[in-house]
Amino acid sequence: MFMILKECSEEFAKSLESKAQMRDCIEIKDMFARYSTDIIMSTAFGIKSNCIKEPNNEFRRWGKKVFEDKPFWNALLMFAPQIMDFFSIPTTDRGVTKFFTKMFRDNVEYRQTHNVVRHDFMNLLIQLMEKGYVEAEKDEKDVNDISCK
Repeated sequence: MFMILKECSEEFAKSLESKAQMRDCIEIKDMFARYSTDIIMSTAFGIKSNCIKEPNNEFRRWGKKVFEDKPFWNALLMFAPQIMDFFSIPTTDRGVTKFFTKMFRDNVEYRQTHNVVRHDFMNLLIQLMEKGYVEAEKDEKDVNDISCK
């Protein structure tokens, strides 16, 4: 998974470097939000979302919806979760749930059909679904080996 993080970081650095060379102003909060979306999509779902270059793509749009401010529903969830459970009120927008569920199913189906293996969380979930356990990587190093270097 480290290689995925490294790839996203290099893409982010290239983008910042090109903006710096053009002496372009950037909104740092937005840049880091796009970078975070790229990392989450790559490590969790195994999808290259390319939000750094395309700030308005669908992954970014749906990701923003997850964090939309809903004061009434947040207060209800915090102070009266039993009411939410009793009436089966979802804590997230149904559209968001549908989008990410479909994306997950499509991704699993594609990987199983085409025997795609990527070192990300999606691969771990597929291993759990198929085998009931997660196999350790063959070249795993001991924690002491890593920390001594």
